[in-house]
Amino acid sequence: MRALDATTRAPLETVRPGVYAMTLAGGRVTLSPPRLFSPVGLRFEPVGAAPFRIGKRLYPGALEVLKTGAALTAVNVVDDEAYVAGALLLEGEPKMPPEA
Repeated sequence: MRALDATTRAPLETVRPGVYAMTLAGGRVTLSPPRLFSPVGLRFEPVGAAPFRIGKRLYPGALEVLKTGAALTAVNVVDDEAYVAGALLLEGEPKMPPEA
């Protein structure tokens, strides 16, 4: 996956799939390892079509981890079609036809 600065979209580094820690310290968002940081947040974009996995859930599109006050907020950035498809899957009735 590609790691970018969330504000400027400046590329920082290509990061291999793995388990990483995100922290907020010294007023900046830090990913380790490797040690990447940004004053506002980091954006991760998949290389290819593979989704992100956080715990047991899969997330399509990009992932932004942003500084919001004294906390971190993760945002799954997807296009409209992917959002609607995911919302229908999670919120739809189990007996809804696939065409819905």
